[in-house]
Amino acid sequence: MALSTQAAVLLGINAVLLLLIGTVFVANLRRHRLDVKDSYSQMITLRLAFVCVVSGIIYFLHFVCDIISETTTGSDVEMAVGEFLSSILEGIVLNSFFTLIVLQVGGSENVVRIFGQQTPGHAHASALATAKYRRYRHTLFAFALAYPHLMVGTELLSHTKKPDKYFRLVLAVAGFALICAALISVLRTYLAIKKEIPDTFLAGKKFIVIKLLLLLSTTQYSIYSFADDNATEQSHLQIYWSVCLLEVLILSSAFYIVTAPATFAIIDSPNVNPWCLWDVAQEPIPQYKPLDASHLSTTLLAANGLIVGLTAAVFWVNQRRHRRAIVDPYAQTLALRLALGYLIAAFVFFFHFTWQIARAAPSAIVQGTVGDGIMGVLEGIVLQTYFVLLIRAAGGQASAVCLLARSTGVAMHSAQAIYQRYRWILIAFTLLRPILGVALALQHRDKSQVRVVLAVLNVVLLATAVLTVIRTLRHVHSALPPAFLATQKLVVVKLLLVLGSVQRTIYNLVDHHSTEELHIQVFYTVCLVEILGLSVAFYCVSAPASFAGALTSSAPLLRLWDVFASTSTESVHDVASIEFNAAPKTPVHVVY
Repeated sequence: MALSTQAAVLLGINAVLLLLIGTVFVANLRRHRLDVKDSYSQMITLRLAFVCVVSGIIYFLHFVCDIISETTTGSDVEMAVGEFLSSILEGIVLNSFFTLIVLQVGGSENVVRIFGQQTPGHAHASALATAKYRRYRHTLFAFALAYPHLMVGTELLSHTKKPDKYFRLVLAVAGFALICAALISVLRTYLAIKKEIPDTFLAGKKFIVIKLLLLLSTTQYSIYSFADDNATEQSHLQIYWSVCLLEVLILSSAFYIVTAPATFAIIDSPNVNPWCLWDVAQEPIPQYKPLDASHLSTTLLAANGLIVGLTAAVFWVNQRRHRRAIVDPYAQTLALRLALGYLIAAFVFFFHFTWQIARAAPSAIVQGTVGDGIMGVLEGIVLQTYFVLLIRAAGGQASAVCLLARSTGVAMHSAQAIYQRYRWILIAFTLLRPILGVALALQHRDKSQVRVVLAVLNVVLLATAVLTVIRTLRHVHSALPPAFLATQKLVVVKLLLVLGSVQRTIYNLVDHHSTEELHIQVFYTVCLVEILGLSVAFYCVSAPASFAGALTSSAPLLRLWDVFASTSTESVHDVASIEFNAAPKTPVHVVY
């Protein structure tokens, strides 16, 4: 069947409107999943938002049916099915909103208490308050159960034949009375408890949007039928359904605005099945205790302190076993410096967490500047230390250059130049990474092009440094003892770099640079757990048995700058004559 020009244009417009309605719901769903404060109340809110999507689908199906339907009987059945579905949604909406506002004041018992306070001095105030609450509740239950059947009967009965039109009139009056009673029950409950609902909840604005959605479902078609003498013509109905879709889009957008996660208080409510719609009919509606943010912070503080303590214990055990089993003192010192890097990283993230609790001003700038600066220096030293450890395990600089020449097929002097380039890339990373980290921290909230350029430079610098180490490992891998576990060590070191440089960026992208204290505190707690896991992993891959025996000179644990010195100064043209691991003249000892 060929579509008229009007029908084709409206079909495209309505499809776009329905897509926009779905997009608004998906955006609402995503932000509530990312920012959970009151799980049960937010799930009810998402159900109400989904009603807008279902309403849009119903109106779109009405439009499509009007295009393809050519009989009055088909139109009557279509209207009956549509009215039944709409009526079910109206019952769900009113019961859900009633439960939602009751939850905000502490459940059914508190609502009854508030009702009782409105009749002070009455001998049976408590009994009257309980009876009033039950009457309102049962009215909403009756509306949800009876109203769909009344509306279906109204649509299926004839408008003109007797006695159908009289029965239809009775059903219409009963339906109108029932929806008025349900709306009055919700309205009177809301007015009674309004002062007890937090202002941030925006209960009044939510109620206005809900009422407009109900008016759209219940009364607008009646007004349209009364105002338009040609209301049953297909061209008129197509325009009517298109207007309804536009109105649903406007209402869903308005509901998105007034239902932000920030409008909910932090309450310890349970997670519920999103499709378990009947849970709003539970009686009594329970009271859920609000979560004390300071109590959560204190709990997380204790947990994070324990995590830092465990990380320190892992490092202490690691250095104890290396002190007892000295195989290659300098290489083991380098390994312990890498292990120390995880402990320092734990202290940095613990510093972030405690500063977030203290909320010292200017918190974000100082905290980000200090923390990112320290992590930048730490990442550079860790990567440089691993590079030196890798070169020593391969036999030293001369041996590494020979292996590089053999791997790349270049002359020895060219291999020497490549090696020096690798070394200076890592030195540049160590110098520039903290500067870029501090610069990014100073522009944490800035979305200017400068910040974008700094972020890109940071990523490029990190990627270049990591690739340099990976390429070095590939060149010297054939000379490494299998027990050295070079690849496993590199993986653990890279994960620390990702934790410091990349994970915060990913968190900001996912959480939209959230400033919620609880979110940030949980993020730092997760980071500390990850650091503990990485320190345990490095403990497993850096046992003394993984180092080859060599009587090398010792070095103090905290003399971190010695890794930037050239590994050897001997000629690279006669590797056999190089005694890189020559025995020291002084007794071997490791300074911790």
